[in-house]
Amino acid sequence: MTVTRGFIAEERHMSVYRTVRNAWDVLWKNLGATTPGEKLTFLLFFFTTFNAAFLQPHVTLIPGIRAKLFTGVLCLASMIAALVFVRGGLKRLVSLEGVISAILLALAAVSCAMSPTPEESLSRGFTVMASSLGGFWCARLLLNTPERRFSFAWYVFFLLAGVLVTCMITFFLRGNVWQLLDHNQHPLICRIVLMSFALLVMVFRKRRWLRISGVVLIALSFAVYSLSSIRSAMFMPLVIGGALLIVGAVRFRNVFAIIVPSLIIIGVVYYYTSLQEAKLPGDYYRLESYAFSWDTAMKKPLLGIGLMAPRDEYLEAYEMCFNDMSKEKFVNTAKYLNSSENVFLTFMVGLGIPFTALYMLSVITLYVLLVHRRRHANRRMVLPFPALLFPLTAGLLHFMVTDGLLQPQVSWFFHILLGMIPVRNEMSGVGSDSPSLASSTS
Repeated sequence: MTVTRGFIAEERHMSVYRTVRNAWDVLWKNLGATTPGEKLTFLLFFFTTFNAAFLQPHVTLIPGIRAKLFTGVLCLASMIAALVFVRGGLKRLVSLEGVISAILLALAAVSCAMSPTPEESLSRGFTVMASSLGGFWCARLLLNTPERRFSFAWYVFFLLAGVLVTCMITFFLRGNVWQLLDHNQHPLICRIVLMSFALLVMVFRKRRWLRISGVVLIALSFAVYSLSSIRSAMFMPLVIGGALLIVGAVRFRNVFAIIVPSLIIIGVVYYYTSLQEAKLPGDYYRLESYAFSWDTAMKKPLLGIGLMAPRDEYLEAYEMCFNDMSKEKFVNTAKYLNSSENVFLTFMVGLGIPFTALYMLSVITLYVLLVHRRRHANRRMVLPFPALLFPLTAGLLHFMVTDGLLQPQVSWFFHILLGMIPVRNEMSGVGSDSPSLASSTS
């Protein structure tokens, strides 16, 4: 009897192993990598994504430099590998997107090199450009088929599950959700929001167990948002859910199914924690920062003062526009943060108006293209319309009050999503699941 039970247990173990192995084989097959160079590129791309999700391994390349250079190097290496080893990669550089990328890179390089603190500006500029261009071009070249996008969504799904579980463990061990994963809660919450595209991909699948898994992780992410004590994160799902309803991306019952559980989770977490005693963000500082950023940018409009360069001399000559806080408090806060608490204002001050205008125009163009393609969307697509719209909209709103794009672990995921926005008639051509995708979810 004991031998029989042991044999059954061993058979179940082998069955689970074979299931996992078969799923891995199918997902790897969906990537369609045929040459050793393409396989190496995908491995590097997935490792970079893992590093961006967990910031592990954490390697300090230059002591004293705060920028996450190791993650930036991985992003750059992934982009170079994609351009070199993927067929037609280098030819894409002569396209309009390639020309815009080159102009942005040149403007950032010159601006950072002319900064009064070139070492800090160049290191920060390197991570910003490597992660943004790297994420965008890796998505354009590597995630250009429905099968590849679905495989990547699966990978991010499991990464996000690990991140959320780590957040909860960190909260019970350290009293916060971020200490084991990042230097503060803002970049962590922002990349969780961006990675949530994978959850929405699963929620919109036909198989019930995929939808249930997606809903469970969405609920867990709501709990992490609440425990982070960030007001924008706590109520972001409610705002975006309403926005999706207004544009007709989802049905009312789906939004209702999201809003009610999230309100319950937020209420429970708020009741059992000390969130009501949390320090509120410096709203008055952000308001004054708009006027100060514009005043500073007008003094060096073409190339800016350099990314993350000191602002002391500009603060001394600045005259306050609002009376909600004293100049002394504003100056002390500005020197401590050394940013505008709005990534687009930070770009305008640090890299100049031409860089910021071109970058914002590019992002807006892609975003409008995504909304315009909504009429081709349907629920059986690998990347349903809300799966891209929700995280991109939430990310853009979050960047209005943080400098998230200065962090390569955030910028990597944001620009991958931008790179996955369908162009031409890609969206209308992906109307149903292919056989290989169907088998990968069985």
